[in-house]
Amino acid sequence: MSSNSIYNIKKNYYTGNYKENIDLETNDTTFYYKSLSIIDNYINNGSSDNSADLKAEYQQLIISESDNKLTTLFDKYIAIIDSGSNESILDDIDIKADILSIEEPQTVNYALTLYFKILLKNDTATVEDLFKTISQIYKTLIKDLLSSGIDTLYPYMEFTFLLGQIASFLKNWDYLEGLIEFLNDKVDISSEDEIMLSFLELVYGLSSMEKENKETGFYFVEDLVFNSSGNNLFVNLLMINLQLSNKNYEEAEQLITKIKAEEGLTQAGVFYEYFLIAQINYYLQTGDDNKEIIQSLREELTQICELNGTSHKNPYLIEQKALSESFDSITSKYL
Repeated sequence: MSSNSIYNIKKNYYTGNYKENIDLETNDTTFYYKSLSIIDNYINNGSSDNSADLKAEYQQLIISESDNKLTTLFDKYIAIIDSGSNESILDDIDIKADILSIEEPQTVNYALTLYFKILLKNDTATVEDLFKTISQIYKTLIKDLLSSGIDTLYPYMEFTFLLGQIASFLKNWDYLEGLIEFLNDKVDISSEDEIMLSFLELVYGLSSMEKENKETGFYFVEDLVFNSSGNNLFVNLLMINLQLSNKNYEEAEQLITKIKAEEGLTQAGVFYEYFLIAQINYYLQTGDDNKEIIQSLREELTQICELNGTSHKNPYLIEQKALSESFDSITSKYL
């Protein structure tokens, strides 16, 4: 199968193998995922050696001749990531008139996903409010899809995956379970989209802690590890977390040691943040004599998040802050 087949392009993107997509030539098939790979590589792994600016890096690698809706949305997405919150960035985009009116379902799928990715990065609405809006639009799309009789090739998987991610962030496991059941029972998903369904099932399986679901998730990630080219930090992180959830501490330690020994491991980007969190969880689970190591890792995580500008979004720091505030509230009553 050629490296620029849509199956390989999607697999590269969803397994964090962004470099493969970035190196592809830009055309109608590669444009969406190549663009996202450049952006997500910047977010998750930090800037490349020859550019500290995402806008410059993007323009250097992506040259689009058409001024279409996706190009416009990508430019806005880059602007948000580069410069932070901008409340008016989507004022000239109307979901109904500019996106839902597009005739090609796959383009609607891409455009809606980008639109809400921008809103999630923008921080001008709560995740709960965005979830309500997205789920309402999704319900309308599904109703139209099922009534049209063309559900043999499900066209809204990227949007579905985004909805599932938000549901899991909100710990709305009932909704995620229903979404997975719908995808398994009501529509036929193309082979290149199966990886997104597998990731949603993995997230739900880990949340449910049911043995059968966890085993299915383990085999899925094990296959990703076996078939990944080179050392893939994202896939290795998935495996570390699965090993920890199964209390396989020796295997988790071996993976942590392997990652630390890799040449060129960068401390920039969100993936490294999650590597630090995985180490904290490992040492928390393996004994009370690891307090100094845990404290050192927490300090490093705080420093890295400050450098990445992600302190207010990192889930571990958010949880630690909430616990600290709760503790302060309790102790203040007795001091």
